[in-house]
Order: sequence, then structure tokens, then C-alpha cells
Amino acid sequence: MAETGGKVLRTLVDLPLSKKRITRAFLKLPFLLQGRLSTNERPYDAIYERAEALVRAKPDLNDITLFNGHQYLDITESGQSVLVTYCGPDKSVAEKACREIGEMLLAARNEFVQDFPNPEAVFQEILSGTLGRPAILGDFGDRVLAGAPGASTEIISLALNRFPNLRGACVILDPPAVERCQRAGEGSSLNLTFGGRHTPNMEPVTARATVRQLLSGDFQNRGPYMKGVPALLGPTAHVSVGKLEILITSISPMVQDPAAYESFGISLAELDFAVAKSGSHFRLNFIAVGSPTIVRTDGLTSWDFRRFDYRRAKFVLPREEWPEKFAKNNTAADFLVKHVFVLGRTV
Repeated sequence: MAETGGKVLRTLVDLPLSKKRITRAFLKLPFLLQGRLSTNERPYDAIYERAEALVRAKPDLNDITLFNGHQYLDITESGQSVLVTYCGPDKSVAEKACREIGEMLLAARNEFVQDFPNPEAVFQEILSGTLGRPAILGDFGDRVLAGAPGASTEIISLALNRFPNLRGACVILDPPAVERCQRAGEGSSLNLTFGGRHTPNMEPVTARATVRQLLSGDFQNRGPYMKGVPALLGPTAHVSVGKLEILITSISPMVQDPAAYESFGISLAELDFAVAKSGSHFRLNFIAVGSPTIVRTDGLTSWDFRRFDYRRAKFVLPREEWPEKFAKNNTAADFLVKHVFVLGRTV
């Protein structure tokens, strides 16, 4: 992130001072990805490698950026985008690079589909020893960074009801439950109902809980992703339910770093599993302490886009046929925005 920020700042300073003609070409493809978004894995790795090679080969080709369409926004501009910035004399260079990367995206469109094991299958792997401990479960359907509340009870319910001997750490949003724990006080035990308040068809959990700690919920990410960035969980209750250590938070828990647990005295090394409210970024931060694995869970950020009532967004998904209105648009050139931008003026 720091390197990219530095590149942006250098560009903002150097290009205007150079008085070079700045040309940008833009491509919008009306499809959304359903997985395999990591830039170091197929099929994105080859596309990014080609973009980097094009930039290295032409000094005036300043940058090629690929923007993933946000799958949960109901906007008319939904889709994959490619943006090329060029500061040389031949504006066709920008257009050609934009088309080439767009063609690679179109060719690989059907590879951007990904499925994950369900939590029960992962728990079985933990028990059998085929998955290293602690397993770090990315709760894909309840990803806070993607807009979910962090209130899903799916993994907690399964652990309590089907796998009670597994030791785990979980996090869940429920401000009223935090208030109940605060009234009860540290060291007290109570019948506590928590979670499931914000996700359709999600049931809360009711269990006997012991209040271990009442916390401010502030910690710093260890990284490398977002290293040193402060994180806020709001007033938080650390409770024990069976063999689970659960952080009940007042703010949607952006938990994608070991510090979210270890800052509050929960040792991941002593556990069988821990939950991250993330679908990708957590892997970079947890790889040194456990075995990160994404699990298919229900929730507002699952890959089942067709269950959402999109009214403005018009897109296709991988493995779907192009609708009739896109039938003639089968190459990247058909989606290239014909305007080329020069220092803010359309030419």
C-alpha cells in the first residue's frame, strides 16, 4: 500500500511538471467476477504480469490499473474496468494497451469462478489433522470489508452444536449483548443471546456465557496488510461459551489480523481454529500463525448474486451467456470508451 501511494504521489508531481501530454484510455466490461481475485493466482496473475510487462517496455506508458467491479453495489456502472495512463506522443498506445488487457479479461472470464468448502467440511479436516492448527477461517458470507455487518452466527452455532470439543476464537457484532455483559460484570455467568440481528434468515445464539473481560476494543493491525493501522471494535465483551472464546463487539468487526485476538489475551497457538471476517486479506496476515482457509458461509457477501434484487446494475456473470443486447460486443474494442482524456479535456 505504501509503495502504491508513493507511486501515485510521484505521478501527481512529476507528470504535470514534465508538461507532457497525458492521455488516458478507459474500458468498461459489463461483467462481474465471482472469485479468484488474488493477483498472484490464476487467472489474474497472467493478466497482471502482462500489464506490468507493457509498462516496463514503454517508458511513456505510465500505468495500467484494473478495477474490480463491486459486486454488492446496485449502480448502472457495474462491471470490470481497465484504465491506462500514457504520457507519450502516440495516443493509440493507450488504446492498444487497454484493448489488450480487456481481451485477456474477456478470454479468462469463465475462470473467475470460485467455490469454497463449507464450515463443517473444514471442521472435519481439523479433526482429521489434514488442516494445520489453528485453522483460520475466512467467513466469506460475512465479510465486513465488503459491507456485511459481522453478525453471522453460522460458524459459532456449528461449533457449539456439532463440534463442541474444538477450541476456537470467534468475533460477532451485537451492541445490546455487550451492554448485558457490562451490566453483569466481569467474572459473571449469564444466559446470553447474541448475533444474527442484521442478516436475513440468520438465527441468534443463546448459550450460557462467562464474561472474561470488558474491553475498549481498540487494537493495532500487525500486518503486513494494514500494518500499524488502528482498528476499532467499540466497547467489547470477551466471553467464554463452552470451548469458544468470543469477542462480542459494538462496531462491525474488521477482523483480518491476529492482533484482533491476541491484543486481548487470546492465544491463537492454543486453539484449533479462529474466525476472520474477511475473504482474502486475512491470509497475508495470518499465514505466520496458522492455516488460512476461506469457508463458504451464508450472509450478505456470499457469491450468490442472483438472490439480490438488482434494479440498476446490468451485468453478466462468468459462465453466463451474453444477453442479446451485448451479442455484437464480443471483443474488448466494442467496450472501449472512445474518448481519450488529455489533462482533463476530452479530445
